[in-house]
Parts: sequence; structure tokens; C-alpha cells
Amino acid sequence: MSIQGKVDELNAIRQELKELRARGAALRKRAKTVEAEITEYLEAKDQPGLKYKGVAIIKETATKHKYKNRKDARLDAIEVLRRYGIHNSERVLDELMQVRKGSPTHYSKLKIKPYAKHKRR
Repeated sequence: MSIQGKVDELNAIRQELKELRARGAALRKRAKTVEAEITEYLEAKDQPGLKYKGVAIIKETATKHKYKNRKDARLDAIEVLRRYGIHNSERVLDELMQVRKGSPTHYSKLKIKPYAKHKRR
């Protein structure tokens, strides 16, 4: 296969992935809506769940933690380190974060972007 064929195939694959992501996002949004409607039904009927075609659907309550933004998380981590008597808490936190990252690896990457053809006047 020629290089033009490979580039065309890569563009086709990227386009299909883009369409699949959009379709998946729409399906996830619809699934949330349907789940909310089923939950609303179960609450209206005051039932803990239901059975349908060999599948049990049970309403549960769960907790979910919201993520803090980076600045707030950093400040809170520094405060916890200070509370435990670590003097250079900012430096210790920086070292901890650096150690968690692991060693960097190099790889090659293709950057593909459309370009405008220049018109001569």
C-alpha cells in the first residue's frame, strides 16, 4: 500500500473514531435520562427494585466524592503535612508528586493538521 493510501486510511479511521465518540456521548446521555426515569418510577411506586426479563434492577444510594481543583488540593495537602509536623511541607509535597509520576519515556508521534494553500496574487 502506498503512503497516500495509508494517510487516507488514517484519516478515515480518525473520522470514524470521532463519529463513534459523538454517538457514545449521545448514548450515555440518553442512558442517564432513562435511568433517572426508572428511578423516578421506583420512587413513585415505593419499590426498592423490579425484575424484568431475567434482570433485577435495584435502586441503591451511593456516595461520590467531587474532585477538587489542583490549587485547592495542593493547599489542603500542604496543610495536612504541616499538621503532622513536617516543616518543609511544600517541598515534601513536590517531591512526593514527582516520585509518583515515574520515569519519562520518549516516543514518536504524528501530528496531522490541515493547511491552507497559499494563493499567489
